Amino acid sequence: MRNLGMGAGCSALSWTTEDGKHLWGRNFDYNRIAPGSRVTFAPRGTVYDRCIAPGAEQAAGTQSCAVYAAVGTGLLLPASPILYEGINEAGLMGGQLYYREFAHFPADTRPGTQPIQPPLLVYDCLAQCASVAEVIQRLEHTVTLVDAPLYGTVPPLHWSFSDRTGESLSLIHISE
Repeated sequence: MRNLGMGAGCSALSWTTEDGKHLWGRNFDYNRIAPGSRVTFAPRGTVYDRCIAPGAEQAAGTQSCAVYAAVGTGLLLPASPILYEGINEAGLMGGQLYYREFAHFPADTRPGTQPIQPPLLVYDCLAQCASVAEVIQRLEHTVTLVDAPLYGTVPPLHWSFSDRTGESLSLIHISE
């Protein structure tokens, strides 16, 4: 049995205001952020890669074009925006959450899906999905989170999404 411990971890929540608006928020317990991180905007039509591991065979055919514009905190890399959290023009909100030693990802892509590195999932979902239901469809039928390092590591991430209807999703991934 793996010791998951009680190390640092991020949390997220969503709520509905008295006037019917849906909000999403998170804390950021991870004690460091990549240099150059800032409020980042990626317009509709941005071409990006879902798997940018140098030399990874999995990276072939992982390019996409954003259906929705998105803004959030993150980085603009040459191959892909990375958003730690953000919102898109359809009202889908979400973020990646860190929990040391908690998440593990498979090395291989499920048949019929394309690989995606864990740090790229938030932007990919905001770029392609208008609702939590579409995020679920994407994760079930289009992409597989894979154990492909980005900058030398595969961070132990989990995710939270909420949409303009108030529907919410918390996503964790443990693969033995």
